[in-house]
Amino acid sequence: MVNLTLEEMNQAVNLFYALLDEGMYALFYYAGHGFEIETHNYLMPVEATPRYVASESLDAWSVVQTMQAKNTKLNVILLDCCRTRYVLSCLVATELLYCLVIRKGIL
Repeated sequence: MVNLTLEEMNQAVNLFYALLDEGMYALFYYAGHGFEIETHNYLMPVEATPRYVASESLDAWSVVQTMQAKNTKLNVILLDCCRTRYVLSCLVATELLYCLVIRKGIL
């Protein structure tokens, strides 16, 4: 499967999860664009905006957790993607909390 939307990515991983069973060997492979925010990794679908928004992408950790929950004997996860790294910086102004995603190394 190539060039999937987020909905298609979620459908594909759900089909993958349905195939997993206790004692099986599982291999998850993703090739595409990814990013990291505060050590949390995301896999980007084709329609994601270039703003690197977590809700527009597939959470890589959720894939790992679901694979582990299936009690597979071995899980192999291969991510062939860049991991553009962002730092979440929060500033408190009066009673509001403003959070900005700032590309690491620019400031």
